[in-house]
Parts: sequence; structure tokens; C-alpha cells
Amino acid sequence: GDLVPIDEQVLVVDGASRPLDWLQVARLDEGAVVPTRPSGGAEPVLDQVTTLRDALSALLEANAAYGVVVDRSGATIGLLGIGEVASVFRPVGASG
Repeated sequence: GDLVPIDEQVLVVDGASRPLDWLQVARLDEGAVVPTRPSGGAEPVLDQVTTLRDALSALLEANAAYGVVVDRSGATIGLLGIGEVASVFRPVGASG
């Protein structure tokens, strides 16, 4: 499929869809081969039962805008952005 960059990066996964790392789009040349073991990591990795509060904490601790959500086998099933998590929390005293 097509690559859909997020903040000028794409998520690199292995053959089992497990997250490996984020790769800068600028490093991708026409027809270039993506490294099989990019340096760094795709942290934070969140599982399906991670609470929103824990997800927000993990994102802030990793200084990351997005976390990779994985299933029980560790395969990537989606991304969770700090904006989506933070929007759920309301200031004390807010109505709604």
C-alpha cells in the first residue's frame, strides 16, 4: 500500500507487523530498500488494555507525539496520538 507519513516519518514494521522504528521520509529514495533493523525504536508501544492515563504518561515520558498500539502477539494495530489522548481529559470544573 501507500506510505502515509506522520510528521514526515513512517513506521517500519517487521514481517509479523511488529513495530521496529520510525524512519524519516527524507531517508527514503525512490525504490530504496528500508533497513531491516533500523536503529532506535518505536517507543512507546502500547497494548490494547493500556488505560488512557497510562498511555498519556508513556507518551510524555518518551517525548513522543504518537504511540504504537499492538495486539497480544505484538503486531501493530494502530497509532494513538497525544492529541487524541489529551482531548479526553477535561479541566476540573469543566461542564459536560
